[in-house]
Amino acid sequence: MDNGLSHRKFLRTELPFKPGSYIQDVLQSKSFGDTELGWIKLTKKGSVIFIMQQNCSACNYQPLIDFASKYTEFDYCLFLESDEDFYKDIIGKIKFPVLRCNVRETAKQLHFYGVPWVFSLNNMGQFISGDIFHNIEDLMRINHALIQVYYTR
Repeated sequence: MDNGLSHRKFLRTELPFKPGSYIQDVLQSKSFGDTELGWIKLTKKGSVIFIMQQNCSACNYQPLIDFASKYTEFDYCLFLESDEDFYKDIIGKIKFPVLRCNVRETAKQLHFYGVPWVFSLNNMGQFISGDIFHNIEDLMRINHALIQVYYTR
């Protein structure tokens, strides 16, 4: 029986990732080989991981550059799906590691549903939060818990 509520199914979906769960040590990729993620569990003050795609019209790289410049205590990484020329251009602009990926493969393993995406992880490699972002305000909201711990004294 529908009761006219079938359109609300999406409201019952879970978060794509589980806050408090640990990131895996290796991200497997048929396209680019395996990527070691153990460094995330060795950070002193937490990590911020961005996932973006060259052909994404919503992917603006300036907010992540500004955020990383403002919050220098965190470790950063950008997973980027792009061709070689775009990749070379981006690594010239971004001052933290940029790793090529296949977004579809990465999404299946890290459990996110769109780009541009950002994850906030504590220094033990546990997911704190994650969401789609468009500007530095979104990044500050998504990473609020990490900022509160290390930047509010």
